[in-house]
This record gives sequence, C-alpha cells and structure tokens, in this order.
Amino acid sequence: MQALLYNSNITWPGKPCLDVSLFIKIDTTLIWFVKFILEGYDGLALLTTINKDEGIVRLRVHPSRYKELVLLLNALASTVKPGPTQ
Repeated sequence: MQALLYNSNITWPGKPCLDVSLFIKIDTTLIWFVKFILEGYDGLALLTTINKDEGIVRLRVHPSRYKELVLLLNALASTVKPGPTQ
C-alpha cells in the first residue's frame, strides 16, 4: 500500500470543516473490499476512487480519527497490496 497525505481546509456555510485526505494505491480488485471495511467503521473515512485502472483512492478523514484510520490501514496492509497479486 502506497500513501500520500494531503490536508485540506474546507468551509461549509459559515463553519470551518477541517479534513485530512490520504491518497493510497491498492490492488484494483480490492477497492470494494477496503470500502466495505471502512463502512463497518461507521464514519471513519470516506473512500473515493480517483483512478480505478491504477487503484488510486482518496480517503477523507476527520483529524480526530486519523490515527484510527492509519491503524486500520496498517492492519490491512498485508491484505491490500499496491498492485495486482500474482
């Protein structure tokens, strides 16, 4: 799993909303799996597919839950590889 961290500061009708975006590259056949796992962690992160052919996804997470997301991704790292499995 390869990752790139990006911080964005977004304003929502008069209220600042801070989120952290994490771009990761995973096996394209496992995007559904990661999305399914994240849904089980109610509101942990929002997964958006950036490039389905290359397996690049964006994970948006609130800063207060960033550490929890990283722990989960580390636990999944042996399963979710950055490219097709042989």
